[in-house]
Amino acid sequence: MVDLIDKIREAVKRLPSVDPWKMHEEVKHCYDWNDVAERTEKVYDRIIREEPWPLLDRLRRHYGCGPWAGKLFCMIVVLGFFVWQFLEWISPREEIEIVPDFPFEEWRRTKDKYKDRENFKIYHKK
Repeated sequence: MVDLIDKIREAVKRLPSVDPWKMHEEVKHCYDWNDVAERTEKVYDRIIREEPWPLLDRLRRHYGCGPWAGKLFCMIVVLGFFVWQFLEWISPREEIEIVPDFPFEEWRRTKDKYKDRENFKIYHKK
C-alpha cells in the first residue's frame, strides 16, 4: 500500500508536465468500445439468470452494514419493495406486453444494404 501511495504522489508531481491532448490520444486507443459493450452484455445476461434474493435475506445483509447505514439501507430496500408492489398493483406484469428480441444476426447480415436506418425494417418472426 505504501508503494502505491508513493507512486500516486510521484504521478501527481508530474501532472503539470502532461499534455492532456497527447494523453487523450494515447488513452483513446486503450479501449475497444465494442468489447466493453459485449462484456457489459455478458454481465447483464448473467445477472438476469440469477435468482433474486428473498427480501428478508437482503434486509439481513444490508442491516449488517453499520449501526446507522445498515438501517438506512434497509429502509431504502423496503421503500423499493413497496414501490415495486404498488407498480405491480397498478399494472400487473401479466398485462405488460413483452418486447421481442431484436433480430441482431439478421440485421448484421443486411446492414450494409440499408445505410439509411430509417428504411431498415425487420419484423420479429415467431
